[in-house]
Amino acid sequence: MSSQNRFRAAVVLTGILLLSGCTAPTGGEARAVSPIDEYLLAAEGTGMSEQERREEGDARLLAREEVIAECMKEQGFDYIPAPPTPLGFDFNTWGSPELDDPAWIERWGYGIVDGPDQVQVTIPEDSNQAIVDGLSDSERTAYYEALVGSVDAFDADGVYDPSKGGCLGHAEIVDAADDPLRGDRFRALNDAVMAFYTELNEQQDIVALNARWAACMADEGEDGFTSPLDPVSEINVSLQELVKAGGETAWDDPEIERLREREIALAQIDARCRESVDYRATEEEVRFEAEERFVADNRADLEAYRAAAEGAGS
Repeated sequence: MSSQNRFRAAVVLTGILLLSGCTAPTGGEARAVSPIDEYLLAAEGTGMSEQERREEGDARLLAREEVIAECMKEQGFDYIPAPPTPLGFDFNTWGSPELDDPAWIERWGYGIVDGPDQVQVTIPEDSNQAIVDGLSDSERTAYYEALVGSVDAFDADGVYDPSKGGCLGHAEIVDAADDPLRGDRFRALNDAVMAFYTELNEQQDIVALNARWAACMADEGEDGFTSPLDPVSEINVSLQELVKAGGETAWDDPEIERLREREIALAQIDARCRESVDYRATEEEVRFEAEERFVADNRADLEAYRAAAEGAGS
């Protein structure tokens, strides 16, 4: 996943069930690699196929869940590891040319509800919710403190300290211990990248670009969106809710077909508006210029990161 997509996925889908997406488009003409990605993508240059990457990611997520369960057990609580659910938009493909192709969009929309590689998964009942529901108020408070830690896990600048993040933070530490690119050595760099993209989205040029896109959407009858990721998020959330509520028969619900139609119509309007304001090219120009400055200011750390990534993948 490219650096900007890694950030965007984390921001847009906070609180949404987003694991290994499988329905969005792949292939097509590759877009230019950005200045930051020249360094960060070295971590993904292992020669694995997309399927192998997905399987490795799923295994890693499940391993984290098992660490959380063991940690919660030590705290006196039950926690059932939840297997990854391959449902939703794959942000690896956010820049795919297909998402600008009218014919592709007319057939698939964003590729969320239906797509060339779509898998109709079901979401099992959350066994951990049943555990929480059986606790008293005081026990429930203690449960969540054990799971997510204290408010002190985030400092005044919003930087996360996993050592104060309960069992979720502990699982991150354990995971990072197996991955030198995510451990303490590069924590400051990873935090700097995240902060960079937060600030980038607040730059006047990006704010103005999003405003022009949003005005076009409103003119087309789709008011209330603030950036092109909002429509994707809307369809993602709606699909998650329908599949979760529908259980084993979720995909037989007529609401799924209505959501597919809604997705296609929304994606077509979105694509027209992105084209009308030259969104892709303008966003890329602003981002690349900002990334070049970031690279100049952090070149030594980025070079060290790339060297470590290439060494790990060799």
